[in-house]
Amino acid sequence: MARPKKAIVDYFSHMCKHGRVIFVMESTWGNDGYAMFYKLYELLGDSDGHVLDLRKPGNRDYMVSYARLNGETLDLMLAKLAELGVIDKDLLHDGLIWSEPFVHDLEEVYRRRKVTRPERPVGRDRCEEKTSTTVGYHRQKSSTAGQQATITDKVE
Repeated sequence: MARPKKAIVDYFSHMCKHGRVIFVMESTWGNDGYAMFYKLYELLGDSDGHVLDLRKPGNRDYMVSYARLNGETLDLMLAKLAELGVIDKDLLHDGLIWSEPFVHDLEEVYRRRKVTRPERPVGRDRCEEKTSTTVGYHRQKSSTAGQQATITDKVE
């Protein structure tokens, strides 16, 4: 029996030079903002399809605990990351966290695995049918690929 194909990663790159996203997060929330950015990437990297479903019982509480933040601060940080284009604003509104820049940076991983990379999910309330039993969403290609910010964007 063949091993199932992985849709998680054990590693992602951590840039030495940061752009506007890290600058804004750290300027606004200090080390908590910096840490939250990378803790979010850790959670996304370890999540099937690189999607976090905050609608699922316990997931939001786990994220609050993992980031060592209170819920209000977490919500503010996620809203800021959505505003900066790091996570998808529409999906965040639906309770899902998806980061096109994060998944884009993993394209080489999936190319070497000889599988297609995970694609942007569609929120459950926008689906007529569920095609995934594990998370409750189906995937579609992102029409905004390449338009969202990466962590290396320069402050203007």
